[in-house]
Amino acid sequence: MAKPQFMRTQYVRSAHGIVLAVYPSTDTTLDIELQRMTTSSTWAQLATWGVNGLRLNRYEDLLPLSTLTYSYRARHLRSGVKESAWSNTVAATPTALTGPGPPDVPHLVAGRDSSAGGLTKTIKIPAAELVPRRGSSYDWYFAGAWAALSSQTGDAPSTRSMVAPLILPPGVTVTKFQARLYAQTTSDHSQASFFRVSDESTFTNLTTLTAASSDAGSWATYDSSAGFSESISTDENYVIRFLGWSTANGINSRFMWARITYSMPDLRNAY
Repeated sequence: MAKPQFMRTQYVRSAHGIVLAVYPSTDTTLDIELQRMTTSSTWAQLATWGVNGLRLNRYEDLLPLSTLTYSYRARHLRSGVKESAWSNTVAATPTALTGPGPPDVPHLVAGRDSSAGGLTKTIKIPAAELVPRRGSSYDWYFAGAWAALSSQTGDAPSTRSMVAPLILPPGVTVTKFQARLYAQTTSDHSQASFFRVSDESTFTNLTTLTAASSDAGSWATYDSSAGFSESISTDENYVIRFLGWSTANGINSRFMWARITYSMPDLRNAY
């Protein structure tokens, strides 16, 4: 029987410090620069490394046990390209790092302005997802990328609407609502609204975007006003509504898409 090839002592890691989770931006080809600040209030470079396609980078800053608080920030670098803005700042005190790192570690988001340590995501709702809300005496016209009312008889303008459900994860905060709209003339009306709907089917209009008369005859993208914010809970539902009517030709009021931008408070959760 063959004997074992060799035997050696096994190194057991026993150290102290701070473990950081560094999340790069969507461009994972950029390098990361990590800086640290202590009580001297002076930032100093701690490390740089290439992301190489990774969505999460773990960094261990080995430090002696103490009550000192260390702050960290990160940014993206690449030769020939201007460096990004600094990420959010996180702070921690050194702890024992024996064995696996603690599950709740400070996390940085490189290349993004995110004081809460989270990312933003944008979802798009195309016209093809719309369905008529009510009314049977008119038709809706779909022309590939956009939708419009194709007849005017019967129902009042306020009933000429289509809606699309919007599934948002609880815990995120919606910070922007956008829509791409078209009105042929100043007499045509094209509106997109973002509604909260309770379990009792009560509709609350959070914001409405309307095609401006100055944009008549051309497509334009409209944004919700600055400071818009809606925290998503488990008890509410959300829909996008398109309201369009025309005084002359039924396809003069059109909807192409809506976009919702939301922020995630904690990158360790799936949103």
